[in-house]
Amino acid sequence: MATARYRNSPMGIGRQVATTIRERLAAKNQLLVSVKDAGEARLVLEAGVAVLDIKDPAAGSLGRASKSIWDDILGVVREDQASRKSPIESSPSIPVPLISAALGELLESKPVAIPAGIDIVKIGLAQCGDLADNSAGWQDRWLAFREETEALSCRPLEWIAVAYFDPPAHAPSLREVADFAIENDLAGLLLDSHSKTGGTLFDHFQAENLQRLITEVQSQGLSLALAGQLTTTTLATAKSLNPNLLAVRSAVCREGNRLLEIEMERLHQIGKMSQQSQLTPGRCR
Repeated sequence: MATARYRNSPMGIGRQVATTIRERLAAKNQLLVSVKDAGEARLVLEAGVAVLDIKDPAAGSLGRASKSIWDDILGVVREDQASRKSPIESSPSIPVPLISAALGELLESKPVAIPAGIDIVKIGLAQCGDLADNSAGWQDRWLAFREETEALSCRPLEWIAVAYFDPPAHAPSLREVADFAIENDLAGLLLDSHSKTGGTLFDHFQAENLQRLITEVQSQGLSLALAGQLTTTTLATAKSLNPNLLAVRSAVCREGNRLLEIEMERLHQIGKMSQQSQLTPGRCR
């Protein structure tokens, strides 16, 4: 169980911090927005989303950003937090977001130290469904990756399991990943697409089937995040299922292209459609 890992943490960061993160993740229909640089991070912080996610879109669905990008974005986050302490700049209606980071794909990435300020991490399982029977299974590799990452980071982290739903990913089945997340008491489960040209979440799942999965995962104390090319059209359907997180990038980028920059107008539009994370026009520039 994850609680034992926190009790034994040499850093003493402990269960209280982790519980706070999980409690915040437990709210419904919160907005997660993925950013690629410090400029985008400023926009997202001004908007007031629940989770600011760091990734390199050019490196894939869960592309890992460079350490310098991590440092730049965390610097912007610290500046934003400092401004909130000022009576003039403080805006109580806009909460400080959680910070998450994509770490790439399990079969391609090496563990690295995660800097303080990043609360939540996730690693993809592309091609893990093709592992030979006589090799270490993806579950063992995932657990080893977590152990080494946390050792390098000198602290426990909150982990989100990732289930790719598009066939070209050759990833483990949704059922396998969900069971793994539950059995290992992870913070949550993310449904996402590996290829961004293979259709949306609702091209692959019927809403009623997703609803059953969401209910099951949430009943086990985990958070459920929906991604996979969510748009202004599909976001309303996704929201009706009451996941914990609605994860977007393409929908808030210029021309709907995840490789281009985030636009505040699109961010504001998506934010208004999110029940828990309504953006505040007064903070827009």
